[in-house]
Amino acid sequence: MNKIKQLLLIAFIIRLILPIIAFLASPVYENFYIHYDSEHYISLAKEIAQNGRFYFANQYQLYRTPGYPLFLVPAVLSGNVEWTTIFLQIILSCGIIYLVYNVSLLLFKNTSAAYFSALLYTFEPLSILYCSRIMSETLFTFLTYLFLYLLLCYFEYNLNIYLYLSSIVLVFAIYVRTVLYYFPVILIITAIIYIIFKWNQRKKYLLAFSSFFGIIIILVGAWHVRNGLLTGYWGFSIISDVTIYLFHGSSVIAEKQNIYLLDAQKQLMEYNSNLKSKEKLTLAENYKRLRQEGIRIILNNPLLFLKAYTKGLFQLMFDAGTADYLHLFHYNAKYLAQVFIKINQNYFNSIMVLARSSLRLFMLYSLLMLILLLYIVLAGRALFTRKIYWKRETAVFFIMLLYVFLVSGGVLGNARYRHPIMPGLSILAGYSLHNILLKLHKPAK
Repeated sequence: MNKIKQLLLIAFIIRLILPIIAFLASPVYENFYIHYDSEHYISLAKEIAQNGRFYFANQYQLYRTPGYPLFLVPAVLSGNVEWTTIFLQIILSCGIIYLVYNVSLLLFKNTSAAYFSALLYTFEPLSILYCSRIMSETLFTFLTYLFLYLLLCYFEYNLNIYLYLSSIVLVFAIYVRTVLYYFPVILIITAIIYIIFKWNQRKKYLLAFSSFFGIIIILVGAWHVRNGLLTGYWGFSIISDVTIYLFHGSSVIAEKQNIYLLDAQKQLMEYNSNLKSKEKLTLAENYKRLRQEGIRIILNNPLLFLKAYTKGLFQLMFDAGTADYLHLFHYNAKYLAQVFIKINQNYFNSIMVLARSSLRLFMLYSLLMLILLLYIVLAGRALFTRKIYWKRETAVFFIMLLYVFLVSGGVLGNARYRHPIMPGLSILAGYSLHNILLKLHKPAK
């Protein structure tokens, strides 16, 4: 058995042991796998399986997209949603490890660096945790790095089939989570720059990239048409409108009035409810107005928005994920509140409060934070090494990683949204670890 197969076996065992322990520790069987939006996803999957429609609460669903509910349909049909889903997500998580290895290999052309990248991701805490949650993170991350792998294969082997397959996988990822919805725009800009540098081969690349973007536009556009014909709302998902208004807009108001986010959200919800009843807006008109109002709040207070958004990015990268682990085991809610340290409070003071209130929780927090810092420091070191291969493949890798990081900020920023970033950090950290060990074993002259 080669080293990668050994890693995959170890990863499978670790990811299977965690939900078993959580199940045995959970006081209520049905709840050990539930987290945030799980019940909503399951309800949508049941509606698809039973009635063949994307329907929730007696209306066509516009908030969620169908990617993850469709993934859950086999689990629903199996009669055991939680364990079937967990098993499938463990397989996908092992698949991510294999993709991390192969992406690293394509980027750095070094089997040792690729192995260390896969090794680091095998033991990455968030990747282990979210296999046990009926949440879209594992599926989304798998599709994101499968897309990246196929795109890198296109550059490596110069075969258009990889480019076309990558476009289809990217569409699937967008249908799972809309965070990648605007990524094709970034890719278009990147493609134009690339064609300028490859001007002598412009006809070849224009045809290939036009087909690539054409596939994306047609397949993503189909959901726009579905929404428009059934509800009059011609957008892809109302989640972007709600996020801009109820989260980004509220975060600005919270900063401006020095109040809690929940209080700011209540203000905006009451304002929207009153305005909607007075003006008798249609569904499409209401969500269009939400977006416009949210953008107006942001544009009128750009510095406050930037401050709140930057806090979210910091929280995204340095939330150790302790609360998520405790939630899996249904730990006492008061401890969850202590562990879920927010950046808009006194960060270091909160850590000291945690240390005095529960030494065990502080030790768990410290362990997860040290692991996270190890990945970040090693990945950061890789950015400044002279040996890194700065080329088109590396550029695409960093563009995707930076995009996912930047769009995941704001008041929603937490460990959960770092999940698709961690394979990328593992790839960089593995490359850095390889170089460190190479220096240590280099014979003295």
